[in-house]
Amino acid sequence: MFVNELVPEMHALGLSLPDPDLHFDQASGNWIFDEIDWDEFWQVVKGDGPCNAGRLGARPKALRRGMGS
Repeated sequence: MFVNELVPEMHALGLSLPDPDLHFDQASGNWIFDEIDWDEFWQVVKGDGPCNAGRLGARPKALRRGMGS
């Protein structure tokens, strides 16, 4: 249900999603997507994602500006 609501909104904003297999199935009325890579998902959740170093590097600057907690 979440994907069925999200995908049309993303497309309306001119955004794309990083799933080359994403497609709309006319028969079911659902957006069909590829299997989630759960190893990658949990790696990101545990702090080893592609943007983690930059986010953590920006944190001290944000704290100095009073923008973080």
